Amino acid sequence: MSAFDQRGQRVTHQVNIEGGVHFDSATSRVDVADELRKLVDAVQQAHSEGILDAEVAEDVQHELNQAVRAVQRPGTEGPAVVSRLTRAREHMANIAAAAGLAAALGQAIGTVQALF
Repeated sequence: MSAFDQRGQRVTHQVNIEGGVHFDSATSRVDVADELRKLVDAVQQAHSEGILDAEVAEDVQHELNQAVRAVQRPGTEGPAVVSRLTRAREHMANIAAAAGLAAALGQAIGTVQALF
């Protein structure tokens, strides 16, 4: 993800993904799975910080974990993974504080479409 100059902004809650998520540098299924796991951790962090409620966090984590399993399974077609990622993003659609997570999911979708 790109770094943005945030001077002067007033932010109440946001999710910062430790170590960053770098789908743009993913070149294999292993890379994609690793980056998706970072998103699973970020969703847990968002829940712990009160950004996502328990139900949304659980739903998003479920979809992401299923996407990781699908990526790791040889022969899985891209649309199956994209479907899981799209559902995960839809769960957070109206949560402004989770916009960074939703953007990362958008990058993941683009990477899966390009690689698979």
